[in-house]
Amino acid sequence: TSRIKNEEYVLSYGYTDDAGVKKIIRCYKSLKEYGIEPTLYEHDEECSIRFLMNLNNMYDEISDEVDAQVELEAEEEDGE
Repeated sequence: TSRIKNEEYVLSYGYTDDAGVKKIIRCYKSLKEYGIEPTLYEHDEECSIRFLMNLNNMYDEISDEVDAQVELEAEEEDGE
């Protein structure tokens, strides 16, 4: 809590994959539950939680598409 009081970064990533985006969203929501108004940054520019949620949705859609493609290829191999 001292970092929050001092307005310091609470969480920082150099590179964020889908798991990292999910962690940032969870952290943001947890801070909001405590009445804290977090500020998010992406490449030193302020960004919104909506941006991260859209990014998260995109990662989920890509993962679903890859899973579907792998499953289709497995079914095609079984049918040969």
